[in-house]
Amino acid sequence: MIRLSIFLSLFFSLQVNAHVERGTYKGLDQNGEACSFKLGDTWFEDEINHPLTERLPITELKLSGLKPKYDMYQMGHPLIVNLDTGKIGYNHDLFQDIIPTFTGAASVTLYKTDTRPAKPTVLIYIEDHYKNPERAKKVTCTL
Repeated sequence: MIRLSIFLSLFFSLQVNAHVERGTYKGLDQNGEACSFKLGDTWFEDEINHPLTERLPITELKLSGLKPKYDMYQMGHPLIVNLDTGKIGYNHDLFQDIIPTFTGAASVTLYKTDTRPAKPTVLIYIEDHYKNPERAKKVTCTL
């Protein structure tokens, strides 16, 4: 019974981690300009190995003609709460971070493959300016 418990806990803990490979990724934005970013090692908040606490740091975000608001983002799976069924879950297909700014918010969303290891496919950076919507920016970096 102990062996079965150990096996099951190991099996499920391995299933939790997205295993996105760290490294620098390069692509092209919607205008054909170069874009790149660096992914760090996945970690878990409060040392709880669960998709809801999984974090993926992104740094060195380089977008043509745009300087991101922050040097680092700590992306996590977006949470999903279904009030009708009482279920709580997450979107496994992407990582996302949203940070408030004085003029609105900045976000980074990273879509990934469902393979092992997962590979980033598209990164979307958005700066929302609620006071001046004409200043809002969106860059899509496709790898």
